[in-house]
Amino acid sequence: MRVVVFATSSCHMLVVAASSIVARAGLASVATGRGVSSPRASIPSAARPRLGPDTRTGVVSERASPTRASLSSRRTGDLSAFTIRAMAPSVNAATVPSADDDALFLGLDFGTSGARATVVGPDGVILVETTAKYPPIVDGGKAGDGIPTGGWAEAWRGALWSLLDQLDETTVRSRIAAVSIDGTSGTVLIVDAASGEPIYPPMLYNEKRNDAMDAVCAMAPEGHTVRTPSSALCKLHSWWLGNGETIGNAKLLHHADWIAYLLHGLQGETDHNNALKLGFDPGLGPHGDYPAWMKSLPYASMLPSNVRAPGTKTGAVATEAAMKYFTRPGGCAVIAGTTDSIAAFVAARCTDVGDAVTSLGSSLALKLVSETRVDDSAKGVYSHRLCGKFIFISDVRAIRTS
Repeated sequence: MRVVVFATSSCHMLVVAASSIVARAGLASVATGRGVSSPRASIPSAARPRLGPDTRTGVVSERASPTRASLSSRRTGDLSAFTIRAMAPSVNAATVPSADDDALFLGLDFGTSGARATVVGPDGVILVETTAKYPPIVDGGKAGDGIPTGGWAEAWRGALWSLLDQLDETTVRSRIAAVSIDGTSGTVLIVDAASGEPIYPPMLYNEKRNDAMDAVCAMAPEGHTVRTPSSALCKLHSWWLGNGETIGNAKLLHHADWIAYLLHGLQGETDHNNALKLGFDPGLGPHGDYPAWMKSLPYASMLPSNVRAPGTKTGAVATEAAMKYFTRPGGCAVIAGTTDSIAAFVAARCTDVGDAVTSLGSSLALKLVSETRVDDSAKGVYSHRLCGKFIFISDVRAIRTS
């Protein structure tokens, strides 16, 4: 058993690269995090990826990746061995492009204050990292985090193109074989199915929709993850209460889903971890499913129809805006990602039953690898599924930091 403890700032640093994709011998996975990754590879100065001037929304800079001694002392083996051991059970090897010595893999992390990109090689060594800040906050917003200039959706879109703009075309972008994304858990958008454009302001992870609680609690079983006002289902139900007569082609996408949509252009794609707070049951059937009571909801047509295990292929980069950035001759696969917190958990290399991470911010959250699923929303306890195991999560909101 291993226990790793992070303060909030450390967690954000770990998440920076946790969605990087490492593919080797037909395997791909959500991979590495700053502070627990292998040291940066030595790149000849002539070939080192260059960062051009920022022409987009975000402020971007290349960042180093120091190894934290307190965490590196817990490592066993190199990163490629870790990712194969940790992620192999959930990977659809037949649909993931084969990695070669020239292939690179991109992870994108979209957080609360900015976005980050990390590029790794087939061996998992970090080669390039960039960051993009969101525009200044100009409005308080319902969730208390404020709203940036132009709104959250445009902040995320601008950060995406800004991050990709800063990756050198010759030495980096032309070699990227796969990309994966993590976003904030519980953040959702209502979009037009045809265009993918938001038709309602994004509802952030910590935004509470108390007006939906009575209805959701009447539908969902006792202890279910959605029985909390900040759940994705409460947000969807609240939106439907005010807009139900105009559903039309409206669809729900999670934070990471929408960023991925900007790359592959496919509607209805999400992953097991992001869909959990929407009501998806990862333990239902062989591959998980929405429970029967969700399939009869008046807005069931808005739910993502393809819920994939993290690390499996969603599609390929195909939108006109994205194709100019991903120019590898064999194309670039888009791999199902995860939430920001689960990405940090993976980055901490917790893969064996009993391995645990605690993170201390405004509340104390415990994550632990378990063979047994535990769910009790009244006590802030729920379970994600990853690589055939459950990740038991307890959010102890009664404990506050000063």
